Amino acid sequence: ADIETNFVMARTNLPIDSSEYKKRETTANYFAADLLMPVEKFLEVVNLYDDIHDVASFFGVSCSAASIRASQLGKFFI
Repeated sequence: ADIETNFVMARTNLPIDSSEYKKRETTANYFAADLLMPVEKFLEVVNLYDDIHDVASFFGVSCSAASIRASQLGKFFI
């Protein structure tokens, strides 16, 4: 689907507890992560820093967002 189709689909009024809403929200979250923290650059930066706060700061995202992205890519901070 193209961007216009995705935008139109996102504007529908689905109940928050519906499985379709959750599916779309998950898709949007992955899209945002890919946009803000591209895989190759993210893995490069993760290898430079020992602290998730530094990684988050580099990308201008929250520590939660950076932590989720790291775990999706098999990287973990202690």
